[in-house]
Amino acid sequence: MRRVIFVLIGLFVLCNPVFGSVREEAIALNSWMSIPFSASALEVERDALIAQQSNPVKGEFETTAQFEQRKKDATARIAALRAEYEQKIRDARSAHEAQVNRMRQRMQALLAQSRETVERSFTLGAYDADSQMYKVTVDGGTVKVIVPLAVAPLVRNESGRYKLSVTRQLDENLQYVILEARLSGPAGTFASTGTAPGISAPVTTGIIPPDLRALIAFNEPSGNNMLDAEETAQVKITVENSGKGGAFMVEARLALSGVSGITLPATVYIGEVKAGQKAERTVELTGGQNLATGEAVLKITFSEQNGFQPDDVTLRFPARAMQPPDLVIADVGIVDANRDGVITPGEAVEVKVRIQNRGRGVSRKVVAEVVLGADVFLYGASPQREFTLGELQPGQYKDIEFNIVTNKNAQALNLSVNLREERSQFSRLAQPLNLAFNRRERTADQMVITGIDQWAQIT
Repeated sequence: MRRVIFVLIGLFVLCNPVFGSVREEAIALNSWMSIPFSASALEVERDALIAQQSNPVKGEFETTAQFEQRKKDATARIAALRAEYEQKIRDARSAHEAQVNRMRQRMQALLAQSRETVERSFTLGAYDADSQMYKVTVDGGTVKVIVPLAVAPLVRNESGRYKLSVTRQLDENLQYVILEARLSGPAGTFASTGTAPGISAPVTTGIIPPDLRALIAFNEPSGNNMLDAEETAQVKITVENSGKGGAFMVEARLALSGVSGITLPATVYIGEVKAGQKAERTVELTGGQNLATGEAVLKITFSEQNGFQPDDVTLRFPARAMQPPDLVIADVGIVDANRDGVITPGEAVEVKVRIQNRGRGVSRKVVAEVVLGADVFLYGASPQREFTLGELQPGQYKDIEFNIVTNKNAQALNLSVNLREERSQFSRLAQPLNLAFNRRERTADQMVITGIDQWAQIT
């Protein structure tokens, strides 16, 4: 027993030297923790004592009754020795496990102490427009940095002016793993998806546990409390720690079911949540053009370094498939020079065109372009051919006005309008205005607007 105690005390003394670096101490701890428990010294000691009590020989001056009693006493002593050494081995094993746990605690402290934020050289890789992420190669590995589509070309063009800072930490294999990366430059600072490899560590005696609770909130830009196609909603994940101990390496894992066509990260790294504090992370959910209508179910599970993760949380929200716009020429009116409502060759005419969105979806960045037929010309000092209408809500309309004149050779008024939308599939080209010579046309003050289905209100 003295030998086992000596070995354990020696290990405890060795666990607290002053090392030249965190890595050196961690290497030593790894080496010591890899030594398995052995009771061989106690077993040898026990077997030697038992051997002394076994196979007694009757003495010359010992009666048979005395010898039989001595054999019984020896058998009892052997049983007592076995029980005694079984307890000693249990105590030694417990002491060994306690020492290993203390080593693991020290190892976790060393790993946390190794965490640092440093600038690293990097290579900007391919951009994934669907997930809006750049692949960045750093230290022989790859991290994904979230960069909005709107500024992604600027980041690419000026990548030489960007710096990459990474927060890294040693894992139990004593290799640096990147917990978070931040790309900073002229267009701002962009963070990685924050996926941190977990470091497993058993719960040790003496730990002060955290008390974690997770909350989630859903926000989307249109205000209808649903995720529409081509819309990006935000889910804010808040982890609160009301316990007395800190939580480490907290990570959230996201799983979506119920509908297809939504892009989201699989994990989000939260990191340390100190006692009495909270940590927040925002996750973006993007509905694609192929988004299906239905109820989406987002389940978020958590992990924590020592197994004190918060309970799972579930978010349910409606998703709606693409609601296409429908751009039409709703009405056309004129004001001709002699105000009789009839267009004649050579006469100057003011044309007013009403453009309406009769679809269920919002039309975006609408531009109307006037297309002139043969012998038809725009009239005036500053004629305008193209009109920017911007956004048209379902049922909404906007008017454009332009002046034309025809020469004496004109045979017909071949006027049309190209209605261009940000998404080419919703553009409507060469929409005829159906104006003609020598025919009474609707005047501008007679124009009306046609209603659409009851689901949209039109003024």
